Amino acid sequence: MISRCGFSLILVIGLIGCGFFAQADQPCSASASVSPENDASIRAVYDIRRALPPQSLDRAQTAQYDRYLEGTLASLDRMRMPNGLIVDKVQAIPGENGRIRYETLNANTSPTNMGLDLLIQLELLRDPARNRQAAANLLRMIGTLEKMQRHPETGLYYSWYEAENAQPKQRNVSSVDNIHLALALWAASKSAPDEESRRRAERLFQKMDFSAFLDEKTGLIGGNLQFQMKDGKETWFREPWNYSNFGAESRSIYGLTHALGLMRKKGSEAVLEKSPKNIRVEVARTPDGEILRTWDGGAFQLLLPRLLIREDQYSPSMQKFFRNYADHVLAQRERESIPLPASYSACNFGVDDEPERFSGVPSYVGKAGSPALVSADHQEFRGESHRKDWDRVVTPHAIFLAAATNPGAFSNSLSKAEKLGSQDRLYEPEVGWMDGIHVRQEHRGKVIPVQLSLDQSMIALSLLEMKSSDNRTSPSRLLESDPQVRSRLGQYYSAMEPRLASTPASGSE
Repeated sequence: MISRCGFSLILVIGLIGCGFFAQADQPCSASASVSPENDASIRAVYDIRRALPPQSLDRAQTAQYDRYLEGTLASLDRMRMPNGLIVDKVQAIPGENGRIRYETLNANTSPTNMGLDLLIQLELLRDPARNRQAAANLLRMIGTLEKMQRHPETGLYYSWYEAENAQPKQRNVSSVDNIHLALALWAASKSAPDEESRRRAERLFQKMDFSAFLDEKTGLIGGNLQFQMKDGKETWFREPWNYSNFGAESRSIYGLTHALGLMRKKGSEAVLEKSPKNIRVEVARTPDGEILRTWDGGAFQLLLPRLLIREDQYSPSMQKFFRNYADHVLAQRERESIPLPASYSACNFGVDDEPERFSGVPSYVGKAGSPALVSADHQEFRGESHRKDWDRVVTPHAIFLAAATNPGAFSNSLSKAEKLGSQDRLYEPEVGWMDGIHVRQEHRGKVIPVQLSLDQSMIALSLLEMKSSDNRTSPSRLLESDPQVRSRLGQYYSAMEPRLASTPASGSE
């Protein structure tokens, strides 16, 4: 293991070397050149990184999280098609022999599903027991991605494809879905197992352009290009709304489009200079400290960008929000008298086509989260018909996203949760964690025996971070290792930090 001093020395050598070759030939990345040595934001990053608490697990906790990872990876592989793509959603059904069988509920897949899966495979390349299979999965996925139809003007992928044949199912173009896949392709271009795979990933990445989403007047970034047929031709129009709240998983678009040079036609100057002034920041005051409000109050809206970017090493305020969130969901468990940390997020509330098991609840609920953390602008939250469902289901993926910030503190709660479930089990050793469990109202104690590849991927990446020697996974590690990219991420979060640090906190309504 490299000591802190040794690691710092390597970083310094890397910065010097990259700076020399950038001047002599070209920048180390596709991003515009920035001098890390003279960038105050990067000096601040070093200070923040030193303040990140070490993550240590004892032997029993390590074995516990190893078990969870084994089952979660098995679940993802059982969702995988021969072309490498994973389906979106399955129902887990106990078989006569006691083994779990899967019934597909959504046979499609999205750029986010593909992107997170690619990042998992890149991380598994570091595992001698899994690297051969991970390399094979990567090769199949890259080959499939090369053949898939994409938006002709931007090189971005459509919102939904049939996983089995990789044909478009819905031709809208989502910016947030594509940022996850763009990050994964960029990471694959740096760390895929062979040079040819890296070149192929690089070609796909270089075709991706997010300029169509940029509002240059405000620096804000839109969410969707809507498909339509007009005069017998395929056309797309930009829907007239932007991701204007920092408390959402979509905030990854801002830092990453700037850091990775993804506003290819327009440049990202407006993103850096204008979006920090125009994007909305809200902070909640809780008994456990201040926490960034998210649009729905959902855990993945707060913590998925952290998992991908490690925002806590670029922003002292984000570091504080993440730490306080982990404390909050643990303490809120006791205040709410529920059997799990009170980490709520978008999830399944029932099983498709089985209303008799979950009568009166929807199958999937995208608007779910911690009530104390919901944006003050969210009008639907105020309506009783929506509010009653907001926090009735606790989701394991939300718990693991929080646990990645302090895995030792969550170990005991997760161990007890393995036994939960009045009919199905929340945890199945063969395939890991189900999507959620009702903790209040008439279905209290009932497990939703469904798995979403997105949620399983977030669990897997969280566990891989917990188990890593550097408390990172492949995307955040690679972003940090590229001096130009790291500097540009530092620029963006330095521009955001005054807003994050000065926004007054408000209590929950």
